[in-house]
Amino acid sequence: MGGRTALMIAAARGNASIVKTLLERDADINARTNNETTALLEAVTNQHATVVKILLAGRADVTAKDKDGRTPLNIAAAKGDVDSLKALLTSGADVNAATSQGWTPLLLAADGQVEIVRALLEKGADVNATANGWTALLTAASRGHAEIVKALLEKGADLNARISGNTALSFASRNQRGDIVQMLVNAGAKQ
Repeated sequence: MGGRTALMIAAARGNASIVKTLLERDADINARTNNETTALLEAVTNQHATVVKILLAGRADVTAKDKDGRTPLNIAAAKGDVDSLKALLTSGADVNAATSQGWTPLLLAADGQVEIVRALLEKGADVNATANGWTALLTAASRGHAEIVKALLEKGADLNARISGNTALSFASRNQRGDIVQMLVNAGAKQ
């Protein structure tokens, strides 16, 4: 089992009643495996929002990081798990927590998770955070996510950030996304 506790297994499987029973019997809510996973990380990874909420009510550590430096919020953002993400934010999760590679929840969500992006921006996510040269705007524009581009522009995303010489405008143009090109030009993007 790699050091997984009964609580971790129940959390991973989304079994809320077993999770509650184990917590009532004083199971260590923040126990860690050799890979640094916790019951909360297991629940978020498997998108069990009900169990996430139970664990948060029991004071699970929202800042716990796995072996890759991912917090529960990073995982929820990447998976598009809106319910878990909102519960984590309400419980004080760091909106700008970065993985070992520098990926923040916003950077992870910029690849198509519109509702997650909006929730993170509402909580003050750094709109210009970077990982490996990528910003959320560069990601959204390169993938053709117009609603995300719009949300990022409304929060002051750097229009002229570059990766390998490419800007959000050049990505949108290359991908023939006239709607995104128009948004970027209207916002003042330089060619």
